[in-house]
Amino acid sequence: MRSGKVADVIISSARNYCPRTAQGISTSMRRWSDGEDAAQSKYERPLTENERRIYKLYRPERVTPNERSVDLLNKPCLNKGMAFSLYERQYLGIHGLLPPAFMTQQQQCYRVMKKLREQPNDLARYIQLDSLQDRNEKLFYRVLCDHVAELMPIVYTPTVGLACQNFGYIYRKPKGIYVTINDNSISKIYQILCNWPETGVRAVVLTDGERTLGLGDLGAYGIGIPVGKLSLYVALGGVQPRWCLPVLLDVGTDNEQLLNDPFYIGLRRRRVRGKEYDALLENFMAAVTKRFGQNTLVQFEDFASRNAHRLLQKFKDRYTTFNDDIQGTASVVVAGLLACNKVTGKSLSEQKYVFFGAGGASTGIAELCVREMEMNGMSVEKACDRFYLMDIDGLITKSRPNINPQHVKFAKNIPPTKSLIEVIRKVQPQVLIGASTVHGAFTEEVLRAMAEYNPHPIVFALSNPTDKSECTASEAYQFTNGTVLFASGSPFPDVYFNGNIYKPGQGNNAYIFPGIALGTILFQIRHINNDLFLLAAKTVASCVTEESLQIGRIYPCLNDIREISIKIAIEIANYCYKKGIANLYPQPEDLDQYVRTQVYHTEYETLVNRTYDWPAQDMRHGFPVPVDPFGQNTLVQFEDFASRNAHRLLQKFKDRYTTFNDDIQGTASVVVAGLLACNKVTGKSLSEQKYVFFGAGGASTGIAELCVREMEMNGMSVEKACDRFYLMDIDGLITKSRPNINPQHVKFAKNIPPTKSLIEVIRKVQPQVLIGASTVHGAFTEEVLRAMAEYNPHPIVFALSNPTDKSECTASEAYQFTNGTVLFASGSPFPDVYFNGNVYKPGQGNNAYIFPGIALGTILFQIRHINNDLFLLAAKTVASCVTEESLQIGRIYPCLNDIREISIKIAIEIANYCYKKGIANLYPQPEDLDQYVRTQVYHTEYETLVNRTYDWPAQDMRHGFPVPVDPCDDVDDN
Repeated sequence: MRSGKVADVIISSARNYCPRTAQGISTSMRRWSDGEDAAQSKYERPLTENERRIYKLYRPERVTPNERSVDLLNKPCLNKGMAFSLYERQYLGIHGLLPPAFMTQQQQCYRVMKKLREQPNDLARYIQLDSLQDRNEKLFYRVLCDHVAELMPIVYTPTVGLACQNFGYIYRKPKGIYVTINDNSISKIYQILCNWPETGVRAVVLTDGERTLGLGDLGAYGIGIPVGKLSLYVALGGVQPRWCLPVLLDVGTDNEQLLNDPFYIGLRRRRVRGKEYDALLENFMAAVTKRFGQNTLVQFEDFASRNAHRLLQKFKDRYTTFNDDIQGTASVVVAGLLACNKVTGKSLSEQKYVFFGAGGASTGIAELCVREMEMNGMSVEKACDRFYLMDIDGLITKSRPNINPQHVKFAKNIPPTKSLIEVIRKVQPQVLIGASTVHGAFTEEVLRAMAEYNPHPIVFALSNPTDKSECTASEAYQFTNGTVLFASGSPFPDVYFNGNIYKPGQGNNAYIFPGIALGTILFQIRHINNDLFLLAAKTVASCVTEESLQIGRIYPCLNDIREISIKIAIEIANYCYKKGIANLYPQPEDLDQYVRTQVYHTEYETLVNRTYDWPAQDMRHGFPVPVDPFGQNTLVQFEDFASRNAHRLLQKFKDRYTTFNDDIQGTASVVVAGLLACNKVTGKSLSEQKYVFFGAGGASTGIAELCVREMEMNGMSVEKACDRFYLMDIDGLITKSRPNINPQHVKFAKNIPPTKSLIEVIRKVQPQVLIGASTVHGAFTEEVLRAMAEYNPHPIVFALSNPTDKSECTASEAYQFTNGTVLFASGSPFPDVYFNGNVYKPGQGNNAYIFPGIALGTILFQIRHINNDLFLLAAKTVASCVTEESLQIGRIYPCLNDIREISIKIAIEIANYCYKKGIANLYPQPEDLDQYVRTQVYHTEYETLVNRTYDWPAQDMRHGFPVPVDPCDDVDDN
């Protein structure tokens, strides 16, 4: 009875459970998860057609999972525990596998938090949250989002450091990828990455475990850092969990304790350095972008100082990458400094700075401050003069031998000293920043000196964890008499001093990196420059209120980080679209709406799609196959649309999507290829000839327009070029006097009397080229063909209509009635022609010469819009492959057997053109385009389906330790 009452109390409390942060977070996320009505609710007015189209393009779609029964319950991204409805339990095959009770997500959150708070220590809480993440992903992130301030120190610093130190004992389930020095090639690493179940990875957090927080070399135990970091990507930035991949590079460890730890999970060997180490990094970066795409974000985390800055400089302009220890720390510190300016009334350029600790974090902060000063009009040299850096050897001066390249610009021309207080006395700085991991370095004397020179000294003790901080918050407030503007790297409790309560600021990188990651991923930013981190810093600083500053809080509330991340992402988008470096296309009209539709939300959704009816007559014939969205660069080729729609749809979509119409553009290109080949015989360029088209549909106008483009590129005006084309349709010659003329025909209409007679037009125009696209069999009569031969030593006659029984003439007729002088092509194949003792092989203007190469080049080099210049390029490539021998026997196109090679040549020409014009989106540009294309094309030979195996060194495959055997005291123990 007593236990029943307790249960009643728990459930009753859970029903009323509403954490103070949950409501705001849930509302902002739910607003975009309830379908089109949610989008409508953002606006007081109805959505325009374009707004509705954009919303539908970017909104997340719900898809019923393939998993059923126990498989579904074992998948954390799908599992809802006892929150599954009865309908879902029955439909998804889990009815009876769960207890019969039903719980809301709020009740589940309450139960989790109650159990967490009962744990004896933070490590136990970490283990319990880790287990929850393995069971129920949405619930894990809901709990974390609702209790950011309470749980962030558990899932990340400082508790994650303790978890990493004990990782051999708490390891239960793999949560990332391990790449070792023994896997050091692109293909091997690629194979490992292919073992990861998610193919849509967009963000990788990478570590080699050499400098884990402030704990030193933890080797493979460092995997806990990328796991924790990506948890914050999701909880604080709204990055989708399926986009995230933690990776540890295991190159060994120099930590003797780990090498002798029987439970150590990594390679038992000394760290590899030098060329082999660098090759592993190069190979990993190449493999990860090969596997997941060139815009995959790779965040470097906890690399040693000797590597961190060097690797950032090496890769930042080649890949989408940043180093949070350098750039993230710099950004969050600058955010704090900008917030402090609201109290001191001084800008960054009006202050002097002393850094105790001169590693990557310190130089990153200094460089970002210099960038801000530079943007406000100060020279870089003068800005650098305001920064004084100290490392283990003391103040960095110009007289120091072998000075680090990152320190040169900040080195001072003053006597060296190792005394921090001496530097403070000499410089009298407004800002003192610690990043040394030397506990107690900011002594009472140092802090009192800072207060002596400033009404509001700025002191940032950034070293992690708290037992390595340069001073505590309490010491900072006590020894500056409460005037300090203080921030630390790890959280300190509230300080009570002189009757006031101070809430120390925590310069947590979590204010920065989730928003940077979200903006970079959503808007497909290729390179993350320092201006984006400065933008993030300003965004964070703008969120600090006057009320917060009055109690010493120089950073926003941790509970607001998710909203701040969204703001940072929007600011990044505005900046990058303005600078032309965002690659999401088309640009969303409402960036706020777009970002909110993309962020991960923690509320449960039904896993069963809504059903809907079809018209009864359509259900008799089966159902259409649903098409998944494939991305903005997906090529869509329009084929066999009616004339009334073909040209109209091409014009409508060609500048919005990656699309072409083969009937118009492909036909035009292959015909122009034939004409260019004919020029080798006639000796005349396209602009020196006149053209009569019998048939004026999309194919004919496409051919004419592509010819005009070629003439224009050779210096002829468009007007004069159009004058050389005469188009005839069912109503005869298209003239300017015709009423309701088709818009596509206007430029080609002639100011001469109309006529329906083709022979009359031939007699009047005396063209060099006659093209048929009318489907009127026999339209090119003997009289017409003889007239063409009368005016030209080598008349060009293309009878393009398909199939052969609709061709305007046969090949045999063309050769017979022109006495073998014709240059002939048809749309469908004709047999060889034997005439006057000669064998002629009629050309077939088959679009297959063009569209495969266009498609290959467009796909491989990610071309967004396919303009007519690409089709002209393809035509020239095809024409260049026609040999003199072929022309002698009337073949004006290459052999069909050569089409595959021609397609590769077209793709390479497209690549050269598009990289030159800056419209190729495959990055980085392959050095050898020919080799790249040939490695990408499909080949038909069978391959072994088993990856090549390879051995590791024997010492790396040793088992950790022998399992001790208990002594047998009794024969029954056996």
